[in-house]
Amino acid sequence: MRTAKSDLTRMYAQSIGIEAARELIAKKIDAAALEDKESYIEEEIIRICNELLKEGGLTGIVAQTFLIQLEYRKSEEQRLLLDNIDTQIWYLADIETYGAVNKAHAEFFGADKEDLEGSNLRDILSREESEICINGNRDVFEKKKQMRIEEWIKNGRGEMRLLSITKTPKLNDDGDVEYVICAAEDITKRNLAEEQITRLNSVLRAIRNVNELLVTEKDRGQLLRKSCDALIDARGYDAVWLSLFEDGKRFGEVVGSGFPEDVSRFSRRMVSGDNPPCIRDALASEETVLVMDKSRECEDCFFKDACRGREVTILHVEHAGRFFGLLAVLLAPDVAVDDEEKSLLAEVASDIAIGLHDIEIMGILREREQIVRKQNEMLMELAKCKELYSGDLADSLQVITEATAHAVEVERVSLWLYEAGHSTIRCVDLYTVSTDSHSEGMVLAAADYPSYFKALEEGAFIAAHDAHNDPRTKEFFESYLSPLGIASLLDVPIRMKGEVVGVVCYEHVGPARKWTMEEENFARSPADYVSLAMEADERRRAEEALRHATLSLQEHVWLLEESNKRAEEASRLREYFLKETSHRIITPVTIVGGYSKWLLRSNNLNKDQKEKIRTICERNEEVQTLVKDALEEKYLADIK
Repeated sequence: MRTAKSDLTRMYAQSIGIEAARELIAKKIDAAALEDKESYIEEEIIRICNELLKEGGLTGIVAQTFLIQLEYRKSEEQRLLLDNIDTQIWYLADIETYGAVNKAHAEFFGADKEDLEGSNLRDILSREESEICINGNRDVFEKKKQMRIEEWIKNGRGEMRLLSITKTPKLNDDGDVEYVICAAEDITKRNLAEEQITRLNSVLRAIRNVNELLVTEKDRGQLLRKSCDALIDARGYDAVWLSLFEDGKRFGEVVGSGFPEDVSRFSRRMVSGDNPPCIRDALASEETVLVMDKSRECEDCFFKDACRGREVTILHVEHAGRFFGLLAVLLAPDVAVDDEEKSLLAEVASDIAIGLHDIEIMGILREREQIVRKQNEMLMELAKCKELYSGDLADSLQVITEATAHAVEVERVSLWLYEAGHSTIRCVDLYTVSTDSHSEGMVLAAADYPSYFKALEEGAFIAAHDAHNDPRTKEFFESYLSPLGIASLLDVPIRMKGEVVGVVCYEHVGPARKWTMEEENFARSPADYVSLAMEADERRRAEEALRHATLSLQEHVWLLEESNKRAEEASRLREYFLKETSHRIITPVTIVGGYSKWLLRSNNLNKDQKEKIRTICERNEEVQTLVKDALEEKYLADIK
């Protein structure tokens, strides 16, 4: 608070004149060792007035009056200040009697300041509240020390508010308590905020614990149980349950913490399909977080005694479009869940769903890894199988279908090959696992199944998860799929020399089966082995044909050698014959011819004798000609 020099001068100017007042004030400013300036603070004005009091008389009276006005103005300013702050201020004349109070404290009780000042605490507060306050005041008056306390006090609107009160004793010169100054702040909101922060921190701690479990715990049952325990331990809920679906409609597993006997009973009823109303409502609701307040109707619920007077929060445990089940949290009595806690609980449910999803994926990956390992082992066994290279196609195909059916875990595996013109395909082998039997012979015509044959001709890989409705395979529904109970087909073209020659068909009996990428990739390998077996069969038949051709050639060579031997023998015999003929035939014939000609020149023969001898000569010449022709090979050439 500052006071203008002109105000002080004006007071004295009324009695001694303006100039005298100025000289007096200037003199006292010097006496107080102050700088001459336009205005002074409170302490400086008091020092100047104390110098003026020394003058006595009217000057002293004016100084005293100014000091009184200064004190009154100071008091009024303090009163205005105290009445315009939110902090409640009052003082106590004794342990149970009000002194002055400020506006904030009076308004807290919905009263006027005048109604509180001088009144007894017992007239303002309830009996219980007044006793607590009076006992606290007694401690301050007796101990003569400042004390800070927190008290719940009902305000004028009937609301319980938490006040943080500082009580400071004012001691007199003898060291006794003259009065106690009290200052209070309404910390209800702050207290609620702190409680909320504490609650949220506990939920965050639970989230952290659950997240740690997601990293370390890979067993599904342990993850669920430990997650419930983490929520109980970190947040202090009365009970926590996790209910998981078995088939998307019915609960197959229920675990929980809190109320052990009730959890066991709750689990049995849930698994049996006897769900309480709140669970049915949560399943029917599209909201992922549902809060059942304590006023709900639970008359027909078998679990009503455990939940009576408590709020229940039920959350969907879902991730990536998969609804795993429900998380139910039972709060302590008189505790409600706010939006922030609901949001954090939803995060817990989501984290648990992620953990379940990861465990499921890891299980699928392990299962697929085992299947792939099993399939690779089967392929290695096939690669070492002698039947595939023996060239016996029937044996080879049976080995392939048996091994493939067990590796892919399907009821039937069949092999079909095109017949001439690609207008039909014939089953060359069908293996049925349940009967451990092979069959063959069935024929399918393109005219009856045009869509399927078109897909085959295009070399398409057919993965019909729902074979009854797949446009490529639904033509088989009445004649093949339905009678045999086949729901899914996986058909792989068989290729030889770049052309489709048939198909390997995996036939799944039972509910529809979604073929995995690993299964689709594996399915191509047996088709390659069928091609290998067919090539081995072709090679075997070619080798047999070559062997027959070789044997035939060898036989012809032997016959030729025999023929040559016979020809050589014939040539030798001919030469012998010629020699013998020349020696035994030509010589006598020549002699006969010569002798006949000699007789013909004789004159001792009659006409008839001559005629006969002439005939002998002619026949002799014919014989000689014949023999000569034979010797010259003309006769033999003519015979050939």
